[in-house]
Amino acid sequence: MKKQLTLFILLLTCIVNAQSFFGIQHDNYAGVNAVMSNPANIVDSRFRTDINLISGDINFTNSYYSFSLNELFNDNLYSQENTTNTSGSNSLYTKVDILGPSFMFNITKNQTIAFTTRVRAIGHVTNLDGNLINSINDNDAFGDYSITNQNFSIASNSWGELGGTYARVIFDKETHFLKAGVTLKYLYGINTGYVKANNLTVQFNQTNNTYTTTGSLEVGNTTSFEDVQEPFNNHGTGFGGDIGFTYEYRPDNRNNASKGQNKYLYRIGFSVTDLGSMTYKDASVDTFSANATITEDQFENGNFDTFYIETSTKNKVKVSLPTALRTNIDWNLSNKLYLNFNTELSLVKNTNPNSNYIANNVSATPRYESKWLSIYLPFSYVKYSGFQTGFGLRMGPLFVGSGSVVNGLLGKTKAIDVNFGLKIPIFQKK
Repeated sequence: MKKQLTLFILLLTCIVNAQSFFGIQHDNYAGVNAVMSNPANIVDSRFRTDINLISGDINFTNSYYSFSLNELFNDNLYSQENTTNTSGSNSLYTKVDILGPSFMFNITKNQTIAFTTRVRAIGHVTNLDGNLINSINDNDAFGDYSITNQNFSIASNSWGELGGTYARVIFDKETHFLKAGVTLKYLYGINTGYVKANNLTVQFNQTNNTYTTTGSLEVGNTTSFEDVQEPFNNHGTGFGGDIGFTYEYRPDNRNNASKGQNKYLYRIGFSVTDLGSMTYKDASVDTFSANATITEDQFENGNFDTFYIETSTKNKVKVSLPTALRTNIDWNLSNKLYLNFNTELSLVKNTNPNSNYIANNVSATPRYESKWLSIYLPFSYVKYSGFQTGFGLRMGPLFVGSGSVVNGLLGKTKAIDVNFGLKIPIFQKK
């Protein structure tokens, strides 16, 4: 039972932004998918029109536990040998990002618009003590233990987006080319919930089978899970947006190439994504004083409101989007060979209650790119999971990839992710 509890903690958030769409998002044939990282990229595209039917990115990363992909399909997924971090600051992070029916098209030579539908979910466990998880699973020696001054948080958020993007060329001066874009989004909050510990101390006494706790807990949830008929009857609303710029250096008369050809020696992109927030007006947020001594049975039953004193309540929750600063450099090595450098930095503190944030990451991705085929080999360093290597492939209307699959197949990994997509591309004429 105790091992199952740890697996539940590890995989909790999987039922609910590391870099999205490793490889494909910076391809010149990404089309409408490019608006997610930088809305400027859709203008002067290799497409006259690009229609996304369905695309998805699923990502899980953590700092506590490593595994190989073949362990996912046997009964030995959890083993103490795979634990790599027992410090007081372990984090797990997962997200699901689905781009639904969406399209882009050129309204003039220098102006492009796009419309997108998107469903996203982010869940995380932040700053959890690894020694506590180990103690729960040590069936042979489950003795006294204590953790002190814990400020961990557990949060899960899901929402939908309707987006409109406008991008245009700012100037085109032979060797220097600049374009910009902006996306405005209507946000529909599906669900939110979180637990935030403030200076929480837990001591377990094996002789008496009791837990002694101090500190406080903040619990927020907009959904009454007892209402099985309408589990998502309270939703949030709000607005968001992205803004981006892309500069291209085009020497050697490359600017005279056709609309169907890439023209730059190098390209530099800068964007701020996911500005905005959602508000749940009928939410419930309760703060409890955790100064109590309880039995193990009471702890496992989870009826905390019977022995923790409620100190405050509020009925409104504001959930910010996972605002991020993104920079990108794409270098045309020769003909169809490119080398891409990308950084993504969260602008949201992960210690905030109910925070939505991306996992900071940097990557270098060499790729082969042509009209009907692209191959990606991403090398990245992602917060929590560390260094990872992946592989991706685009073949006409299909793409599939992963930023961590090579690690998982050849050794151990702290992350697992996959992206995929199906679209209808209508290319520019040469």
